[in-house]
Amino acid sequence: MQICDEGALDLLAGIIRRATQDWKNARRNLRRRPYSAKAVIHEAEIKECERFFRSRYFASMTGINGEAFIRMLREEEKAC
Repeated sequence: MQICDEGALDLLAGIIRRATQDWKNARRNLRRRPYSAKAVIHEAEIKECERFFRSRYFASMTGINGEAFIRMLREEEKAC
């Protein structure tokens, strides 16, 4: 069974959108409550997302350098 190009692109976009949203949510929660019991969980989620952004899988899906993507997210975060 072949996956149609449109469906594959939608899946890739969804994976990246979800990881980006997870990263933003974890950063926001950590910033709001840095000393809460869940802070360790938020830190781990941030690391996991950043590991994904730096992966060859992410680079092959997007053609984007993961470090540059993380920098862009952090700059976007500062602007808010």
